[in-house]
Amino acid sequence: MTDLGNSMDLPFEPSSGILHDEHVHYSGGLVVMAATIDVPEVGLKPAVVFRFATPEGGFYPPVVLVADDAQLAKLRPLIHQAIAAARKAAS
Repeated sequence: MTDLGNSMDLPFEPSSGILHDEHVHYSGGLVVMAATIDVPEVGLKPAVVFRFATPEGGFYPPVVLVADDAQLAKLRPLIHQAIAAARKAAS
């Protein structure tokens, strides 16, 4: 059990087809930064900051993934699965 809860536990969802959603923010670039967050009543936790670039070259507001060590260890395989599935769907 994670100390931040595991209701989502970083699940992978395979492609649901071609994305046609006017409510998404399209990005052509990404900056990823390591950080730490002091979570009240839990303590210092690792975080990953995602800064997605706008089509005009600026940035959307940062998205910060706060996870405990067990959850964060699952992030690399999760991203690898998503990249592989997206590449396969587009080929």
